[in-house]
Amino acid sequence: MSGLNDLQQTIEARLGVYDPELELVMLEQPAAETLRLYIDHPAGVDLARCERVSNQLSDLLERW
Repeated sequence: MSGLNDLQQTIEARLGVYDPELELVMLEQPAAETLRLYIDHPAGVDLARCERVSNQLSDLLERW
């Protein structure tokens, strides 16, 4: 991937397929091997939702 913007677009597209109401609010790279996603959902965001999103995106995060 060529950059964080490309990754953000890929994540947004995948989240839209997984759950159209899920929104990627922000994507950060606080350290070289760390990505931080901020997500929102009309029904709220709890630990279970975060885990499901992490599972849906784990292959992308491993490649990044």
